[in-house]
Amino acid sequence: MDYRLYQRLVYLFIGAIILCSVTVHAQGSTSNASAMMSKAEQAIQAATEADADSLAPVNFQLATNVLNQAKLLLAKRKMKEADRFALKSIRYAELSINEAKYIQLKEALEVKSAENSRLRRELLLGTTAVKP
Repeated sequence: MDYRLYQRLVYLFIGAIILCSVTVHAQGSTSNASAMMSKAEQAIQAATEADADSLAPVNFQLATNVLNQAKLLLAKRKMKEADRFALKSIRYAELSINEAKYIQLKEALEVKSAENSRLRRELLLGTTAVKP
């Protein structure tokens, strides 16, 4: 076998290995970014179910806007930035869920407090009426 032919085959083989490793790495990055997008969409869905879109609209809107930016970055194949934005979207969605839960608990506390005040007044009026 000719030495030059052998050398070309070796270089071709090395090039093929490098190409395969780069392709596998790029596919891994894409699947990682896609997984983060999926998690961000699930977080926004959970926020919607927690009524965060109406109770905590600012953080909910931030979460959806950042997710849209992440999708644009993914379309431009900027994987690391897309991952970062998707994670940011998840955090804003979690923040909106917590804010919505806080508002719901605060409202429930106000209702209980009003009920306790009413019962306290009835109790005091009832005991005052018994004493002459």
